[in-house]
Amino acid sequence: MSKGTITRLDPRAQDIDPTTTTNWQYSVVHDPNFDWSGNFQMPPPNKVVVYELHIPTFSDSGTFDGAISKLPFLRQLGINAIELMPTAVFYGDSKGWGYNPAAPYATMPSFGGYKGLKRFVQAANSMNMGVILDLVWNHANDFNILTNYDGWNNNGIYYYTDSRASTP
Repeated sequence: MSKGTITRLDPRAQDIDPTTTTNWQYSVVHDPNFDWSGNFQMPPPNKVVVYELHIPTFSDSGTFDGAISKLPFLRQLGINAIELMPTAVFYGDSKGWGYNPAAPYATMPSFGGYKGLKRFVQAANSMNMGVILDLVWNHANDFNILTNYDGWNNNGIYYYTDSRASTP
């Protein structure tokens, strides 16, 4: 990096290189092709039974693949839709709740990344369960890299001090 050059995470990145998650300066573009199969359709709203699932704590591995192994249990309970708590890349503890998105379009690498998310959705759909994503684009604390993305201190292009809600 030369003097005066600033490297920033692309906030629209769909994947983040997991080897750089401490400074998140390497955005990845990936091939969006995936062999979606099956003909799953969500049940009507009055028939939906939702289970809210936190990937890091749902299985021993804390990953989408670990959660896939437990899907039969949820299906046996009568669950037909799974709401995933935030899975976007967030700042802080990789086992956290995800309410501080730094790359809102990318999936947390420690959960299994976008490939793991696609496998999870495919597996849930194959068991007649839908997947709902909890998106929290309006939650950020003062340490979020998007708060001063363009160099302005808490008054940047993504968040403004006078309009950003404090969300502990």
